[in-house]
Amino acid sequence: MNSTLHTTTLRRALIRLSSTLLGLIAVVGIMSLFAIWSMNRAYIATDSETDLLGDLAEESLRAGLEFKVQVQEWKNILLRGEDPALKTEYLAAFSNREAAVNEHLSRLAEMAAKVDRSDIRERANGLLNEHQLLAGKYREALGDTPDLSPDGARRIDRSVRGIDRKLENELNHLSRDIYDFSRTRRVELIESLGSRYITLQRALLIVIVFFILVTALSLYSALRVIRN
Repeated sequence: MNSTLHTTTLRRALIRLSSTLLGLIAVVGIMSLFAIWSMNRAYIATDSETDLLGDLAEESLRAGLEFKVQVQEWKNILLRGEDPALKTEYLAAFSNREAAVNEHLSRLAEMAAKVDRSDIRERANGLLNEHQLLAGKYREALGDTPDLSPDGARRIDRSVRGIDRKLENELNHLSRDIYDFSRTRRVELIESLGSRYITLQRALLIVIVFFILVTALSLYSALRVIRN
């Protein structure tokens, strides 16, 4: 009778131990899967935002470079516009560069909204409007002149001389501000990712320590039953 009771008690103790181990293994497994999922999600989000920040800086830089080329195309019109064919060619190049600047500034405004920088978006839209007005002033100065004599080109040049400097400076300032923001934000994202990793690591360590303690207690209880 005592042997049967001992066997039953031992069986129950082993069942409790097995159940406890299986439960703890399941908890550790779930925690591990959650940690992997959480880190993967954080990494993807960080990588995506980092790429977006890089694109943001690149769009601002391209807008400034395209505008400089556009101004150079304007100078080509004045320098070589005495030939009607060349004037048409450089005017088309001027228009192409104008469209490129507008496109980069429009993309810049859209990207700024994605990284929650309404100030950059507003500045980009403001520069876009300013650029369109500036292009209109260039065309207005050129008028309907079929060709450009040296004297006529000089008069046109004097009428618009220096009007590009303000926009060029603003584009350069915006590009620098975006570069600084991108660099700072990347550091924040990396630090946030590292902090998340440490938090998950500590949580897993706590669960593992708890697992070891519970396992030790369960084994101790089982051994007591065996001894008795």
